[in-house]
Amino acid sequence: MNIKNLKRIWLAVGVISLVLLAFDWFGYGSQNLQNAILALNIAAFILSLPCSLFVVPVVLAANHFMAMSPTSADGIYLNTIFLFVVGLMQ
Repeated sequence: MNIKNLKRIWLAVGVISLVLLAFDWFGYGSQNLQNAILALNIAAFILSLPCSLFVVPVVLAANHFMAMSPTSADGIYLNTIFLFVVGLMQ
């Protein structure tokens, strides 16, 4: 697979996840929308390896110190934005 294609795929996944996150933020959210965002987060995590491994300590710290589950609404916001930033930097 060409590197340019991988970049385009990652960018498409990142932008779609941010758009869906905006829908969730403005009150159009449902459990199905959150599941779709979580699936896109997993895809973004895999596409932005090895830099996405820096997300794991942040998610674990947020879960431990702030009691923010990665599958809750607040955890989804944190995961999506942090994965996008880390993948963009890569």
